[in-house]
Amino acid sequence: MKAMKLHLFTTTQYTCIPETETLFDPERGLRRLKQLAQEASVPLIDEELAVFTTQEAVLTEGKNSLAIGAGPAEGPVDVPPFHTRDLAEGPYYFYQFADSSEQGIRGALQYSLQALKQKGFIPSSDQVILRGVKEAGFYVLQIVIPLED
Repeated sequence: MKAMKLHLFTTTQYTCIPETETLFDPERGLRRLKQLAQEASVPLIDEELAVFTTQEAVLTEGKNSLAIGAGPAEGPVDVPPFHTRDLAEGPYYFYQFADSSEQGIRGALQYSLQALKQKGFIPSSDQVILRGVKEAGFYVLQIVIPLED
């Protein structure tokens, strides 16, 4: 498990759909995204997955995410319900973790929020991204939080 502050020098775009209950099962959400993309003939690259949410949504009951995406996207998509979201160039807090269960994801976020305070990092918003990077056929999960410059 590794936590660090990184600066992304390029923006990564994700082809997304609205999804309110996929944070704790991102691969199920990705399967749904792929199915919808295939039905709508929307090109989709799945080297990365990203679940976009907020700190509040993760830590409270009910809807836990805003959107799920796959990328890197080749460009914007204008086919509803698809849209494009960015992991924009800039500073981020990254925390890579192994436990993809609901408790593991909540624990990773709670650890990340505590680490941010201890290190004096200031989030630029309430946004949280659960990012999965494909390695050897499965996704390695990271909590990604945008930081103020």
